[in-house]
Amino acid sequence: MKLSTNENQTIRQFLLGQLSGQGQEQIEDRIFTDPEFAEEVQIAEHELIADEQAGRLTEAESQSFATRYATKPNRAIVDFEKEFGEFICTKTESVGSVPELRAELRADPPPRQPVTRKATSRSSGFWQRLIPVLGPAVAYPVIAIGFLLLAATIWFVVPRFTHTASAPTRQQIEAELARLNSSGVSPSSVLSTVDLEVAQRYGGALARVTPPASSPDGVLEFYLNLTEMNKKKYRAVVFDDQHQELFAIPNLTAQDSKAGPRIRLFIPIKYLNRGDYQIDLSVANDAGGYDQVNSYAFRVVDHR
Repeated sequence: MKLSTNENQTIRQFLLGQLSGQGQEQIEDRIFTDPEFAEEVQIAEHELIADEQAGRLTEAESQSFATRYATKPNRAIVDFEKEFGEFICTKTESVGSVPELRAELRADPPPRQPVTRKATSRSSGFWQRLIPVLGPAVAYPVIAIGFLLLAATIWFVVPRFTHTASAPTRQQIEAELARLNSSGVSPSSVLSTVDLEVAQRYGGALARVTPPASSPDGVLEFYLNLTEMNKKKYRAVVFDDQHQELFAIPNLTAQDSKAGPRIRLFIPIKYLNRGDYQIDLSVANDAGGYDQVNSYAFRVVDHR
């Protein structure tokens, strides 16, 4: 995917947090819906971090970079890039300089295998750039080690509640959610109330939730609007932006209101990180299972 100079500059401003609120949201929405654009943003972030570590940023950019990458998850990305860059340097020193490697490749280029879009990940463009620089004998082991280091960083630094979480942990979460949604919560515990329309992502702007930093133990109150009333029990399943199942909340009931039929749903903010989420709503059927009826989407954004 080839981007214009203006688009690349906009991405750089996005990564540095220099865009307006509307501009920031437009980029975020495009990242979520366009995999090729998301890959370009990831490559641009690698290049931005490399520029920062090499001292090529302006004073204003350096200040924005320090602010933007001060959080623990973002800092982990920067640290990983630094360690990975140092690792590559040690490899290039052991096999010769980069110009020498390029000269060897031009003299006797290795056969290249065709790579299709389906066989690559979003970060493949960045890793593939290492092959002509280091040579296949060095690049492939380096790439493998790089992915292992990145996986370890994500696992330890940015833990998520996913379907791979241990059964007791998920059981404890769902037990708390079941209690909250059966007995209710005090009004003082509710941080924000959010109305979610059916398939809201496809009908307009994504609903945004901005939890206050001073209430980490608060609860979000959602209203899932329905197209029709049904007295049977409902089940809500929450997914992250990778469509990994986080947790399920059964035994929900619909209520009539002036706005129409809807389901009231409570979720503690401690179980939701910054990012996009989807709620799949199902209704009980006569066979003892559930039939999906609606989907909803929302985004948790940074504290303001």
